[in-house]
Amino acid sequence: MNGLTWVAASPDGSLLGVGSESGRFHVWSVRDKKVVHAFDAGEFVMRARWTPDGKRLLVATGDGPLLIRSGDGREALGQIEMKHHRLRDLAVHPAGTAWATCGEDIAVRIWDPETLELRFELVDGKFPCSSVGFMKGFIVAGFDDGYSVGWTDDGKQKVDSGVVLRPPVYSLAVHPSGEKVVFGGGKGGMQAMTAGEPQKWKPGTNWRTTPPKPIAVNAIDFAPDGRFVAAFSDNHARIFDSIGDVLGSGLGRPFYDLRPKPEWTRDFIVSGACFIPGTDLVATSHFDGQLRLWKGGLLEEAVRLTSSEDWVEFPGGEVQLGLTPGELELLVQLNVQHNHRFLEDDPDVFRWGSDRAWYRDQGGNAEFLRKVLSAECPLRKVVLRPFKLARRPVTVGEYEKFCGETGRKFQAPLNSKPDHFMYQVPFEAAQAYAAWAKLRLPTAAEWEWAARGPSRRLFPWGSDWSPGADFFMSSGSFTSGWVPGSKPGLASPDGLLDMATAHGEWCSEGTVMGSSPGRMLPSAAQPLVQPECRYERFRLAADL
Repeated sequence: MNGLTWVAASPDGSLLGVGSESGRFHVWSVRDKKVVHAFDAGEFVMRARWTPDGKRLLVATGDGPLLIRSGDGREALGQIEMKHHRLRDLAVHPAGTAWATCGEDIAVRIWDPETLELRFELVDGKFPCSSVGFMKGFIVAGFDDGYSVGWTDDGKQKVDSGVVLRPPVYSLAVHPSGEKVVFGGGKGGMQAMTAGEPQKWKPGTNWRTTPPKPIAVNAIDFAPDGRFVAAFSDNHARIFDSIGDVLGSGLGRPFYDLRPKPEWTRDFIVSGACFIPGTDLVATSHFDGQLRLWKGGLLEEAVRLTSSEDWVEFPGGEVQLGLTPGELELLVQLNVQHNHRFLEDDPDVFRWGSDRAWYRDQGGNAEFLRKVLSAECPLRKVVLRPFKLARRPVTVGEYEKFCGETGRKFQAPLNSKPDHFMYQVPFEAAQAYAAWAKLRLPTAAEWEWAARGPSRRLFPWGSDWSPGADFFMSSGSFTSGWVPGSKPGLASPDGLLDMATAHGEWCSEGTVMGSSPGRMLPSAAQPLVQPECRYERFRLAADL
């Protein structure tokens, strides 16, 4: 399951930037409530910030460069090799005049937004630097040993240092006044500080048990009016009315308040939180793959981005589906050849669970195959609206999460793992999952067009049978699942994974595509209509 690792809002509140542990970065429209752009940033997105004018979006992964994109995320404008070994935090000066990064190499680095060159480097102590921010006239940073350090904004003088929290400091955010900062602890608690004369910075509110030990404070964000929100690793976030508010109000419930009390899992990590400017919404990102929007302390909407990180888009228009006479004849001959080959491999015919009469009457009978395929795959034209299709089927882990949240009984397929594709799913459950994910199943026409493309492939991978597919057709029987994309030779030129196998995929009409009806090869054109008592797999679709 691909957890979400960060969320940030654009200055005008129109967009959210959402990072993930896979490195996929999403730009989500607040108004349209959908992903409007996505790109691969590298591995594990650590931080993302917009510049104050909203014209540039900065995205940083743990061990990659700082990516500089256009404000909508669509255009790559440049990058900076930060050389932190592993980045921990990224900050943008409120006036946009400087950027700061810090990481496990101990250093804080200040960058020029115009030249993208390093202005200067700040090093203090021997522990990794975990958080950094710009105050009024100062640069402030938190470290893994629980210390904070302040420097003048030109980096020439250290003005304060000392222990602020039980190690490590995990996060920080600067008050809109620029004069105060709140540090978040990696093992519980928060601490406010007010800047002042050198070595006379004053500690303020101390939240010793908010969150309680050893719950980490993963992110803090201030609103212009001085409220702030903090994201914790205990399944909830809290909004505080001011730096003096010691209680705050919860967004969600901590896992330890649930009854019966569950064991802690990584799904309880709230990785990021931010106010959305111009609205009364707060956004939180979660390791269970959800982006959640809150209003007035109540959950307004939960958006699942786990499978939306990976789409293939298709333009609309009039398309031709079904089989031409030449395509039909080629598919007939491929079926005859394939079935004969496997009968030869098994003289006792145990492979098929029947005698050679099946091959004589059906599997090797060209006239029978021709009649079936011409009836099930008529040549026709349809008009499609622009759509996108998930690159892979829904996985076991994703389906288990859905069942847990909706109170459905879950049973994993035999020998399956969480990252295998899920099968043995009835049609009604596939529809319910799609609605829960705020998406839909593809139509059979969309599925066929995506699998075949303008080149009219007979199979998703091409118009010849792939030897890589022999493993699931060698016995004509049901095979167990696998990690999508792990079997060679099954991907389409567009990058769609494992569309045609012995399992088949549900479409919105209740039709199954990509299966092997009657032991035929699983072509991209042949539907299985009215599949009674079928338990298939599925992938998601959405309109563009």
